[in-house]
Amino acid sequence: MMQKIKNILKRPFYVILIIAAVLALWGIFAYWRGSQKATYELVEVARGEIIQQVSVILNLLLGFLAAISLLVGGIGIMNIMLVSVSERTQEIGLRKSLGATAKNILWQFLIESLVITGLGGVIGIIFGIIVSTLIGLIVRTQGLPDWPLTISWLAVFGAFFLAGLIGLIFGVYPARQAAKKSPMEALRYE
Repeated sequence: MMQKIKNILKRPFYVILIIAAVLALWGIFAYWRGSQKATYELVEVARGEIIQQVSVILNLLLGFLAAISLLVGGIGIMNIMLVSVSERTQEIGLRKSLGATAKNILWQFLIESLVITGLGGVIGIIFGIIVSTLIGLIVRTQGLPDWPLTISWLAVFGAFFLAGLIGLIFGVYPARQAAKKSPMEALRYE
């Protein structure tokens, strides 16, 4: 058994994975069954496979966290726009009484939502570039292997587009609420 372990350890691109939790559970189950012996199995896996599996799991986790962040951000935008609609009810009534159509009001609040999310997207992109640059500088000053900064402009434009899309999707409900308001009731609103 020891010779097998030594042979495996000599291979430069292989590692041994011993999953402690599984082995501990196996030992507990074996003890409950009345057996004092539990067998341990060494699993030989290539490093590339491990890195690929960890990368897939991390990407799934990051995607899930990003989706939750987008949902929370979208709900925040919707709440801001609903507050804006309620605070500007008299303005909506005045515009409608002067001839603005429901479509004009709808577009006004949709554009406002787009502007807010667009500014948030630009600030986020700038912040991301600054943080990436700082991390690259810190890595270089600590004597670690060089970590070149590469900015994917496709990802930057994709993030900006996604911010605008979130603004549109979550801005529709408040804009429709503003467009539905009656001019007479809106002018009387206090």
